[in-house]
Amino acid sequence: MKCDLYYVENIIGKDHANELRSKIKEITDDSFVDNPSSNAIKTSSVYNCYLGGLNGLLDNVIDVALNCNKDLYGFDLHSPNVYDVIHYNVYNEQSEYDWHIDASKGEPYDVKLTVIVDISSDSYSGGEFKFFKNGPTHVDQFIPGSMIIFPSYMPHKVEPVQHGVRESVSLFLAGPNWK
Repeated sequence: MKCDLYYVENIIGKDHANELRSKIKEITDDSFVDNPSSNAIKTSSVYNCYLGGLNGLLDNVIDVALNCNKDLYGFDLHSPNVYDVIHYNVYNEQSEYDWHIDASKGEPYDVKLTVIVDISSDSYSGGEFKFFKNGPTHVDQFIPGSMIIFPSYMPHKVEPVQHGVRESVSLFLAGPNWK
């Protein structure tokens, strides 16, 4: 593994983010249940939809994430498909998600890479993204339009939003169970 966290600025523009938010709200599947990490405080709202319903709106994000895996991580991943679930995360004021890892529970696969895109429509304060590597590390540059990619087993959190609304899209790239 060549890096802990990979950052891409301006992966999507404001119009693209608006279109993505609108499409997700249109196709959200209320039958999905969010399963946050046990013992972690999570006060954000999460809406889920299938990747296939987004009509290619995340294709460039997926292409960059797969290329990043090839060049930096080398994880054995399944190809993303139309049935992969996308999380639309909404952090209102005081919403947060405490330290956790992203993992599958008892599935014949493991989540290996987490991809998060900030699609906030307006500026916000607070809601900082942190990951834990020899102590908490703040990701200063995670702003609307940007993307971060990191191994899903890396502990991470979102600090409470102080003002405004923080919106993001998360997708999880999985592969065969870790050996």
